[in-house]
Amino acid sequence: MTLILVIEDDAIVRANILELLEAEEFEVIGAPNGRQGVQLASLHLPDLIICDVMMPELDGYGVLKALRASPETARIPFIFLTAKAERLDWRQGRELGADDYLTKPCTPDELLDAISTRLEKQKTAVAHYTTAIQQAESQLHRLIYYDRLTNLPNRLSLRDQFDRIEDRKEKIAVMVLGLDRFNRINQSLGHAWGDELLKAVVQRLRTCLSSQDVVVRLGADRFAIIRVGDRLAQAEMAQALLLCINRPFTLEGREIFLTASIGIGGDRSDGEDLEKFLQGARRALGKAQQQGGNQYQFYTPDMDRDSTETLALETSLRYAIAREELQVHYQPKVNLKDGRIVGAEALLRWQHPERGLVSPAKFIPIAIVSKATMVQKTLKSWQKLGIKIAMDDFGTGYSGFNYLQVLPFDILKIDRSFFQNITGQDDRNISLVKTIIQMAHKLQMQVIAEGVERSAELDLLWKYDCDEIQGYLFSPPLPGEAFQKLILSGKILSINDVEKNKEK
Repeated sequence: MTLILVIEDDAIVRANILELLEAEEFEVIGAPNGRQGVQLASLHLPDLIICDVMMPELDGYGVLKALRASPETARIPFIFLTAKAERLDWRQGRELGADDYLTKPCTPDELLDAISTRLEKQKTAVAHYTTAIQQAESQLHRLIYYDRLTNLPNRLSLRDQFDRIEDRKEKIAVMVLGLDRFNRINQSLGHAWGDELLKAVVQRLRTCLSSQDVVVRLGADRFAIIRVGDRLAQAEMAQALLLCINRPFTLEGREIFLTASIGIGGDRSDGEDLEKFLQGARRALGKAQQQGGNQYQFYTPDMDRDSTETLALETSLRYAIAREELQVHYQPKVNLKDGRIVGAEALLRWQHPERGLVSPAKFIPIAIVSKATMVQKTLKSWQKLGIKIAMDDFGTGYSGFNYLQVLPFDILKIDRSFFQNITGQDDRNISLVKTIIQMAHKLQMQVIAEGVERSAELDLLWKYDCDEIQGYLFSPPLPGEAFQKLILSGKILSINDVEKNKEK
């Protein structure tokens, strides 16, 4: 019910107004003077106030001024009712914030019409204010819980999304998808292109996911996907997402190829905590990317041990140089034209005071390539000094055609996996070795085969004009003093193919 406060010092007039309003089914309160009126208004917060102007102690202008000064009563509609009808009186009331001004005597209809008009305007104002507040809250919520670039839910909203699905009591997997080598695209094409590519990726993901799946942007080029289903369904979804990302993207007429890696966290049997799911998914993502990317991995507990081990090694590696724990061994490189030593590969060895000899396979990846632009400048400055740059392990991991395009290599080293234990029936691998050697020579690059251990491997490499080899067939990596002795010994690679070449 609408509450109206009537402030009037004339008892008869006040009683008449209260009776009229009660007959119209308003709830009413009366005050005999201005001071009591202000007190009642602050106590009851009426929906509208009717107030006389001429009153002892505190007149109507004083009442209105006091009410407008308080945040609680400032917006209450206020109607003056007075015998003073001078223009100056009206103006003074309006300036103080009065909503209407009725002169005595007024008819009941005039009073009721004024009340109805004020209440309707107040109702409209409240509705507009409520709408504005709701819109502001909605906008603020979107700014806080949604990513501005992709319009996806962000990291802060992930918990709500996860809890909503978890309530269904089904198997849940949290996947973390990362775009392989996305930083290199940003560095090459610029961040504006990178942003457009991210939006295109999101559109692609939406076409591959169902309405039941949740995708959230964690930041940069990483996304979390909450998926309901068993392990087989999770694997099928991960494979579908990889294929989805693999299709070329077209931006302003330019084709861009991307690959992604996906880590899949545990299911409900591994615990229901979101952070545990995410941590497992991140571990699995790191494993997928370490293995070359464009694949998915399920989380397994041993990944935690690997991660802890990697962190400990990274910390120790930062002190290894100062503590003189790093050593250099030299593996001879042999020219296949005459079998003589023409140089050596310097191989880093780490003699840890507690772990002993740490395998390069463990500590070298901690140091693999993160900023291609900076590396490119450094390598070019080395070339100006006459230093030749070789790409190691060509065809595996991060050593592929993409780096041949951006880094200034002089030498290409074939990974031994291409010719390991090769036989005459390995037509495919033989063709690969031949093609790699021919390609490198066309690019004016020297070719070295690493890890040669068998005579059959050597025969194949010599046949297809590989320039140099290294490996245990001739010599393992040696400490500096032992390598010096090997050079002084004059040892030559002696095999039938080399001898035949000499005769020619």
